[in-house]
Order: sequence, then structure tokens, then C-alpha cells
Amino acid sequence: MTEERATLNFGRYYWRILLPFTLLIIFTFIPLPVEQEIQYTLAIFLCVAALWTLEPIPLIATALLIPVLLVVYGIFKPGEALVPYADPIIFLLLGGLILAESMHVCGLDRRLALYMTLRSDGRRFKVLAYTMLVAAFLAMWISNTATVALLIPVALRIAREGGDEGKLYLPLLMGIGVGAGAGGMATFIGTPTNAITFGLLENVDPLTLLEWMMVGVPAFLVTFICGLLVLYWLYPGKASVPLDAIKGEWAQLGPLSGKEKRTLTVFLVTVALWIGGSLVVTYTDFSSGALSIAMVALLSAVVLFSVRSITWDQARQVQWDVLFVVGSGLAMGAALISSGTSEWLAEVMGQYLEGLPLLLIILVVGFISLVLTNFLSNTATVAVMVPLLITVSANLDASPYYLVLTATFVASISFATTIGTPPFTLIYGTGKVPRREMARSGILVSIPATIAVCLVVYGIVSLGVF
Repeated sequence: MTEERATLNFGRYYWRILLPFTLLIIFTFIPLPVEQEIQYTLAIFLCVAALWTLEPIPLIATALLIPVLLVVYGIFKPGEALVPYADPIIFLLLGGLILAESMHVCGLDRRLALYMTLRSDGRRFKVLAYTMLVAAFLAMWISNTATVALLIPVALRIAREGGDEGKLYLPLLMGIGVGAGAGGMATFIGTPTNAITFGLLENVDPLTLLEWMMVGVPAFLVTFICGLLVLYWLYPGKASVPLDAIKGEWAQLGPLSGKEKRTLTVFLVTVALWIGGSLVVTYTDFSSGALSIAMVALLSAVVLFSVRSITWDQARQVQWDVLFVVGSGLAMGAALISSGTSEWLAEVMGQYLEGLPLLLIILVVGFISLVLTNFLSNTATVAVMVPLLITVSANLDASPYYLVLTATFVASISFATTIGTPPFTLIYGTGKVPRREMARSGILVSIPATIAVCLVVYGIVSLGVF
């Protein structure tokens, strides 16, 4: 039986690794009515999309393969292929990851989770709301995977205490996943998908963090509210939940330690400079880029090391692979744009969208992104769609924010399967959320949330606030 299972697993791996490179070879040599550079880029794109989707090799391995393929096929020279891996957004994420790890090391994230849970006073609706709110807030600044990993034990403990025949497991576990996905929309620091979009927009129509938040925060709020109401309605139970064990944990924490105070101070100052750094530059003699978000992130990391909030050994625990994954998304996006592939695809797509009202186009893009993000990874969804949508927007003579931000935000609404984001893989791994329930609740949250996000993006961008 063991040998049969091993043979079966090898067979599954074999076709998962074979299919992407078969696509690469086929689309390299099949006659297509396009220029050779477009055909080669399309071949690489399909191969990479399949590798991202099937994951026969780790994401970081695919990330390292992309510049190799781009150089081998003559799309970029070596220096050009590697430039996206040194994009300012990479260093922003680097500083953000070190800041997030320092918050975890000193226990600030756990303290916040326990505090917000106790604020609910054990009322079922509030327990769900505050648990989701903690997930959302942390996911604004920390990886949503790390956020969910942190909160799963808290949710399991509350559900065990609450009794109620296990009825608390589903809303709380799905709630932290939905909350983390929604919170990730608000900034481009905690979520790789947003980072890829931010980096690609830099070359077209760049946004500041504050401008992003002007759309991202409302998008987060409508998704959060949809998730909260649907989950509370789907899984009714006792009106109150005992929190004795959580109270005991909170009592053991005691007052803020010196390391927690130092880390919290650095965090607050960093966020303030991310939002208002340009104003500081305006009224001082600093050079124009001195307080850019990337420089502030790097300075924040230096300060954290200096005040001993984190050591280098602890910083090694950071998810370094995220940096390469984001860099690969930027590299693939740059190749699609520079080779003319995104323009060609946009012309094909434009034939079906031509003549439709802008709001309807936004809704179509939103639901395409929703389907893709639940069956591809959300990183792959953004890397696939954003370069294309930038060109489609130009052809429609519309701001790229309409379609690009819609696709990016909806890519975080991957609540129905375990494929789209690692957080829902972790949630499924608890054994408390069956696939059928994840699909049911995820779909019921995703559809109204997608419509709401589309309307929010359309409304706010139409106001011309940028």
C-alpha cells in the first residue's frame, strides 16, 4: 500500500512538473500571428503561470527561474532581468518583514490579540468582530500568513472554552482568514499582491501609501463587514462565550516590557513617516527621496537592531522568500509590458469589453479576478492580470486605478478554497473547517464583497481624489 501511494504521488508530481515545461516548448514553436518576442514572452508567461498554480517546485524556485528564462529567450539582458529584484518595493517589504518579526519576538502581536478578544466581554458577535479586527489590523503591516498562524491558537482556545457543540470553530477560523484578507487591502506593506501592483504602477501612475489607503481602507471595510455579517448569520449559537483562559493568559503578560515599548514606538513612528514622510520633506531640508517609504523601512530596521528589539539570529526567521516572489512578479510584469505581450492581450480582451459601461467592465474584471484567485495563487493572479489591465486601461482612456486596484483587492478575496492563499491552507489544516463549509461560507462572503469592492473603487477613483 505504501509503495502504491508513493507511485501515485510520484505520478502526480510528474505531470505537475511536466505540464508547465510542455506549455513552454509548445508555445515556443507553434506558429502564432504575433512577433517572435511576444510569442516567447507568452510561452514563458504560460509556463510560469502553470508553475505558480500547480507548485511542483517551491514558489521561490519559480521566482529564481523567471529571470533565467527571460535572458535565455532574449527578452531582457541579465542586468535588465534582475533590476526588478532590487525595486524599492523589495526594500520596503524587507523593512516591513523585520518590523513584523520584532513585534512577534517581543510578543506585541499576541498581546494585541488577547486584549482585543477580552474587549468583547464574551459576547458572541463581539468575539467574532474583535477577532476579525485583530486579524485585519495585523495583516495591514504583517504577512497575512503570519497573522493567521498567530491567531489560529487563540481562535481554537476560545472555541474550546465556548463549548456550544463546536459551533464556534467555523466562524472564528473563517473569520481570521477573512479578516486577514480584508486587512491586507488597506496597505501595500503586508501583502505581496499589493506590493507587486504598487511596483508595476510606479512606472505608470505611482501612488503614495496615503493615496493607496484612501481606496484600500474603504475596500477593507466593506469586505470586513460582508464577512462579519455573513459568518455571524451562517453559524448561530450561544449569545455569550466564556473567556476565563484568555483572562488568565492576559494576567500573566503583565505590563508592557521595555522591549515592547521600544518596538511599539518604532512601529508608530514608522507608520507615521510612511504616511506623512513627504510632508516632512516639504518643510525641511531633506533630499526629496530621503523619507520615501523604502528608505523609512530600511531606517526602521536599523533602529530596531540598534535598540535591541530584534537580533540578527531572530531576523533570520523572516520569510525572505517573499522578496524573491514579489521580484519575480515585477520581472514578469515588466517583460509582458516591454515585449508588447500585454498590449496584444489587451487588444484581444478589448474586443469583448468594447462599448460596455466602465462600471460593468470593473465588475467583469472583479469577478474574473475572484475566479482566478481561488484557483491560482493570489500572487499569480495579480502578476497575470495587472500588466494586462494597465494596457487595457490605456486603450479605454481610463485611469489604471479603476481596473488595477479592483483586480488587486479582489485577489485578496480568496476565501473559498485552500489554493489561493496560504492562510486558508493553515485554516483547513486545523481539521475544524471541512472543504465544503469553506467553499460555502467563502462563496457567500466573496460574492457580495467583490461587488462592494468594485463599487468602492469605482466611486472613490471617480471622485478624482488622486
